[in-house]
Amino acid sequence: MIAWITVALASYQTEVPTDTTVVRGVIAHVQVEEDARGLRSTYEVHVEECLRGAAPDWLQVTLPGGEHEGRRMEVAGLPLWKVGDDAIVSVDPEGRAPLNGQFVVHGEALSPSLPGWPQRLAHLEELLAASTL
Repeated sequence: MIAWITVALASYQTEVPTDTTVVRGVIAHVQVEEDARGLRSTYEVHVEECLRGAAPDWLQVTLPGGEHEGRRMEVAGLPLWKVGDDAIVSVDPEGRAPLNGQFVVHGEALSPSLPGWPQRLAHLEELLAASTL
């Protein structure tokens, strides 16, 4: 069974508040669970670089979606990270991962690619450095 959830997201600039911490790291562990709302994935991230804000060496974030026992649930605008992925991870001041600002890094390209969102790592870094978010 494949479940799809569509979430209407505005541009990256308007969706990611300036108090959001943004890091680049490697996905070290993935745990997928199912509850009444569907599948949720908890990711352990080894932080390699803080692009904005400060973070510990390790983060744990939970996002909707995942693959579990033959079922797959995807949320538009969210990657389904796997162990070893080079990832951009955003967390709010309470340590929660918002439904925006999450990417997989492929060389210099970012995915998912949505209208109004940075498609290249350099563009994301420019936006963060300019504090236009």
